[in-house]
Amino acid sequence: MTSNTTSTHCMKLQVQYGSDFYELLLTSKEKKICIEQVLEEIEKRLKVPKCHQILMYKGQRLDQKAKTNLDELYIFNNSKIILTRTPKQLLDEQSSSIQSPKEKKIIDTNKEDNQNVEHSINKQQSVPTKQEMHSHPIGFTPEPNKTYE
Repeated sequence: MTSNTTSTHCMKLQVQYGSDFYELLLTSKEKKICIEQVLEEIEKRLKVPKCHQILMYKGQRLDQKAKTNLDELYIFNNSKIILTRTPKQLLDEQSSSIQSPKEKKIIDTNKEDNQNVEHSINKQQSVPTKQEMHSHPIGFTPEPNKTYE
């Protein structure tokens, strides 16, 4: 009688995504579970693509350490990991590098127009000096020898 002694390594992680909590059960035939497996499982369960995931654990960004084992980062059973999405600015910057030259030209001219408008607004608006404010009373003027409550 022969028995195969391959052991599987299991780990349960709590993932906080917004106000929701999810439990991930990760199994591996190898002794170690790496961050890459966590990212893949989150992509399957929560439908957040790996490229948009930011994983945090005790101030560390885990998504940048995909090949690192959980044990090396002191992540053990029932540890809580926080998931956020990539900020919109980063996505906009990444998508702008994919734009065609024609689209870039349109965006650049819009920026120039906005700068011209801001410049003309700044020229037209001037803050009155203290002397100007007191020399031209506007609104309520108190009458002499009269009391107000």
